[in-house]
Amino acid sequence: MMSHGSSINIPQGSGPKEIGDVKSPAYAPLALPDDPKLAGNITHFARALRKAGVKLGPGRVIEAINAVQAVGFTERADFFWTLHACFVSKPEDSAIFAQLFRLYWRDPQYMEQMMSLLTPMVHGVQQDRVAEAAEKRAAQALLDGREPPAPEAQAREDEIEIDIDASQTASAEERLRQLDFEQMSTAEMAAATRMLAGLRLPVPPIMTRRRQALPGPLADWQRTMRRAARQGGEIGKLATARKRMRYPNLVVLCDISGSMSSYSRAVLHFVHAVANREGQGWAQVHAFTFGTRLTNITRHMRRRDVDAALAAAGAQAQDWEGGTRIGACLHDFNRDWARRVAGQGAVMLSNNAGDQIAPSAEAAQAAGVQVVTWDSPIPSGAGESVFVAQVDFGSIGVVMADMAHSILGGSGQMAVLSATPDAANQNAWIAAMEEALAGDAKYADIELVDVVYGDDQAEVSYNRALALVDSHPDLGLIMSPTTVGIQAAAKAMQDEGLCDQVKVSGLGLPSEMVSYTMNGCAPEFALWDFRDLGYLTYYTAYGLATGQLTGDMGETFTAGRMGAYTIEEDPGRPGSKRILMGPFTVYTADNVEAAAQ
Repeated sequence: MMSHGSSINIPQGSGPKEIGDVKSPAYAPLALPDDPKLAGNITHFARALRKAGVKLGPGRVIEAINAVQAVGFTERADFFWTLHACFVSKPEDSAIFAQLFRLYWRDPQYMEQMMSLLTPMVHGVQQDRVAEAAEKRAAQALLDGREPPAPEAQAREDEIEIDIDASQTASAEERLRQLDFEQMSTAEMAAATRMLAGLRLPVPPIMTRRRQALPGPLADWQRTMRRAARQGGEIGKLATARKRMRYPNLVVLCDISGSMSSYSRAVLHFVHAVANREGQGWAQVHAFTFGTRLTNITRHMRRRDVDAALAAAGAQAQDWEGGTRIGACLHDFNRDWARRVAGQGAVMLSNNAGDQIAPSAEAAQAAGVQVVTWDSPIPSGAGESVFVAQVDFGSIGVVMADMAHSILGGSGQMAVLSATPDAANQNAWIAAMEEALAGDAKYADIELVDVVYGDDQAEVSYNRALALVDSHPDLGLIMSPTTVGIQAAAKAMQDEGLCDQVKVSGLGLPSEMVSYTMNGCAPEFALWDFRDLGYLTYYTAYGLATGQLTGDMGETFTAGRMGAYTIEEDPGRPGSKRILMGPFTVYTADNVEAAAQ
């Protein structure tokens, strides 16, 4: 092939070897070609680019080899730009190409760097540094799926390990910090691309008041008269027009407080993807984060590379994994941004602040914004346009009473581990369960002995569950109508070996409860489909924001694939309106594994 193929300093072979003055460690070998000719190395480099997500085929490789042969390279920059011209066709691919080029062709210590990128706690021989955009994907592509060795934990004998899950908890305390996002892996990038390729918002475009000069049902008299004037006043053909259509803007408010830290990264990945793929059911994408303060990160989400976008967003927002001040943040959004980015839009709100949020909701309505609550309503209904209820709150009480009857065999003591005293939805569910227990003779031998609150924090709920067992020696069941509480209680019973004595039930996620159901700690639990709840909530909010729905009591509409729904009075909150989704699903060992997948 080419006589100058060995002029680039790249490692060859599969074992440890000297590269300059540095010896590469004995990690899993790269499948580099043994033949030192440049053509083979260009082919392997192209293969690594494909693994990192750059779309190119064999034709590009042939072009690159021919181009290098024709151009030659006495300077590294010439070689870089020659390959860049052949392999890069999209701006977003430039970052991954540059990182792969540096690691593969130019840096003799690239193995150490790649391993250190994939194991942030075990660094390579080079000085510690922050990974640049697309660098993790480049490293994974070159390592071809091989995993570096995991670091060995060295725990002291007197050291106590505490595992805390702060999901879905709330605190008003503000902690200022920047978020250092872990970079997206190649697999995550591929999964995101596949998901977004078929993503379309399930709503039609909005008809505006403006017209456009196209064949349509409307007479365009101005254009007709202008045309007639040019023809001596003769009207030869009537000009027509039609209303201009536009897609709605997409406004995303992402909760980055400590309670939602495990979800915020995935949400912002989604926001970045849709911001760079306009025209699939939305126009402009506006993104905000909130915890204890509101931060506009829209311009960062428009960066081409997802790692660079999330790093910039993480540096600007100062309240990552802090407290939650949802009322104040919503007030700031209504005052500073709602009219600019949402116009006459809608806010979808899952409320965990009781009636404290009512003044902000009323201010939003006064500004022309529809407030659609879901999962948990505003207790008084003040400032709320409509509540999208997952299921009838009365039926939740009956389902929990039936699960208690089944697990206890018709008789025994049970206690409730709820979230907070201010959680309107859970308070209503517990009241409905108490009403069901008192109103049906089949529950006569089931005794509700206590109701406690775990603040929707895993560690607090874990300890409260154990305290219930200590306080009530004959306790047979802990009923928890919160996904945080049920998982914490089940883990507590499992850790203490109490699953044969005290069972756990309530409302939980199949993906989190599958192991506890299969081992008997939580033989039955229930929940609704959160995907359908989000779909129906979005459809309702869109209809109200665009005027397709009036929001009047008794109004019926079709919500896409989910069918027909009616706006009705909420029986638990007279004067308030709701849309009832339904139904419930009860999970047991027979169906939980399939649902968890």
